[in-house]
Amino acid sequence: GGAVNVASTGVMTTVKGTLNVDEAVTLDTTLDVSGVITGNVIGNVTGDVTGNFTGNVTGDVTGNLTGNVTGNLTGTTVTASGAVTGGSLTDGTATLSSGALSSATTVTASGAVTGGSLTDGIATLSSGALSGVTTISTSGNVTSSGGSISGFDASLNDQTGTTYSLTSSDNGKVVTLNNANAITLTIPSGLGDGFNCLIVQKGAGQITLSASGTTLINRQSHTKTAGQYAVVSIVNIGSDNIIVGGDTGS
Repeated sequence: GGAVNVASTGVMTTVKGTLNVDEAVTLDTTLDVSGVITGNVIGNVTGDVTGNFTGNVTGDVTGNLTGNVTGNLTGTTVTASGAVTGGSLTDGTATLSSGALSSATTVTASGAVTGGSLTDGIATLSSGALSGVTTISTSGNVTSSGGSISGFDASLNDQTGTTYSLTSSDNGKVVTLNNANAITLTIPSGLGDGFNCLIVQKGAGQITLSASGTTLINRQSHTKTAGQYAVVSIVNIGSDNIIVGGDTGS
């Protein structure tokens, strides 16, 4: 029931109290601890960690954990006040108060994932949700079998000059062109299949769409916006063939 200090040459399997280890201890069997572990755990934790864990867990965790985790999390509830890096989160409810799921290979949740942020990896949310998440960054695709997306603002690119050339960073944005004089908008090659954006003639200057290594396709053979406040959509349907539609003019 008291504190147990184990030297590097000592042997201990079951401890009730506080375990202080000077160096790494390797056990052939299970280590049962009802007190406090101070240090790093390399391996699997199959019980609950109900206090603060200030070290790193590089194996699997089944149950509750507060602290930093490197590895896989499996359990009904996972609470992390620090960062959760790598590995995977399976099922349960994940509450990331000030931490993040960073560089996770797979995140599968049947419940809600709230707070923090999810970076990279594959997120499969069967019946749950990403709720209260501040940031979602992914280098892959985000797909859904149904449902809706709501509450998102359009990303604006405001231009005030008389010339502008679209870039790949304009994908999905609303590009506003505002000048009293005529404006030339260049649509170059290499924007990528599926590239799309909206063009808005915000000022009095009419916009002329100019192809550069691309083929502009408009049902009415128009190459300009119709006038002030006209909105034109641009979609790359493949091989630098650009569909131009909307409030167009000659």
